[in-house]
Amino acid sequence: MMNADHYEQVLEKLPARDVARAFAHVLALYTERGFGSATKADLDAAMFDALVSIHAFDVSNDVSLMRELRLTRARLTRLREMHELRHCSEQSLDKSLRELLARPVTIVSEGTVRFRVRSVLLRAHIQSVLAAEGCATDGSFARDLVAVDARGLSVLVSRCWSDRERNLLQARLHALNGDAPQTTLTAWLTDKVVPGLLVEAMKAAAPGAELAQRLRVLVSDVVSVAHTIIPSL
Repeated sequence: MMNADHYEQVLEKLPARDVARAFAHVLALYTERGFGSATKADLDAAMFDALVSIHAFDVSNDVSLMRELRLTRARLTRLREMHELRHCSEQSLDKSLRELLARPVTIVSEGTVRFRVRSVLLRAHIQSVLAAEGCATDGSFARDLVAVDARGLSVLVSRCWSDRERNLLQARLHALNGDAPQTTLTAWLTDKVVPGLLVEAMKAAAPGAELAQRLRVLVSDVVSVAHTIIPSL
């Protein structure tokens, strides 16, 4: 159980401004319409937000959260969804996508990757990004698993790059192609990069962890990609 000592240790490590920012909304909610007049649902949601903001627990560990906070899975899912609705933006969802690609992949098979995505909003974001590029994703086998093929994974990787990074890579590809028809980043990733990543991952003892490591480099080290991978094609 998370007792007073636990929270005292957490709060002692934080700047006073962070503590004030985290709990000001809880206090205001409890008092602004009359002392104690807020609904329990609103107070629960506000307190969950505050605990997330001060990193009082590992928010990614469902089992630990349910045990420590004595929550059912359904109630925890609802609190997560309410938290995400209040704090999400396209930028934050793209950040979550980058973090997803850097975590060990749930299942890697020939030509297909399946990610476990607990967040309803992130799943919807991924499906929207893929649909915009004409890619389909199959989640019929499990509610929180999202399956993508090589092209779908290429679209998600490209989405993680900033406009500046995409322009850098596109310029590099254009310089290599010369007068030939311009290759899009998604086509380049689909044809030249992602299939090789999947093949190499399948050779490893832990394919999911191996693919995550390679995706982490591909997503984060754009300069290295531009100057190392592209010239080798």
